[in-house]
Amino acid sequence: MKKEISDHLAKAFFDKKEKKKEDKSFIFYIAISLLFVAVLLFVSGFLSKPNLKGYYVRDEKLIFEKHDGPYVLSFNFRDNSSKIETLAINIPDIDLSSYKRLSFSVRLKDADTRQLGSVKVGLVNIRKESSSLYLSDINNSWKKLSLPFSDFGKIQDWTRLVKILFTLEEWNTFAKRGKLLIDGVEFSRN
Repeated sequence: MKKEISDHLAKAFFDKKEKKKEDKSFIFYIAISLLFVAVLLFVSGFLSKPNLKGYYVRDEKLIFEKHDGPYVLSFNFRDNSSKIETLAINIPDIDLSSYKRLSFSVRLKDADTRQLGSVKVGLVNIRKESSSLYLSDINNSWKKLSLPFSDFGKIQDWTRLVKILFTLEEWNTFAKRGKLLIDGVEFSRN
């Protein structure tokens, strides 16, 4: 009987140790698997990450990219107390002193008339120097514009522009309601 008890105790003791080894190895494999999945997700997320900068440089041009269509400046001077509507495009921290022109395409969409009137285009630098131009003959067809920096005479420091502003003023527009589309915004060196 003593032998049976000791055999039983020995078996119970050794079975318990083997189970503990199995439990540790099982946890180790789960941890390794989770680590592998986390690394795989991180790498795939990093590789498929969209360009969050919002711009890229190609062929002497700094091009702003917007994947969901053109920039839209909606305006409604009939039902709104505001007499001015502005769209501001932030410019990344890039030295623009070697660039010479601002280019973009613009057109009127879904307006109550076919002719816009005037749109004010402005640039602002980090020192709060600002300069603007009024552009006319904007209608419901795309119009490509290329504006030399020399036309923005009030800006002296071109190293750090911070904003491009597109402004519609009620007294300078024929259309009182609609959308102004702006696309292909870029700075060029020539």
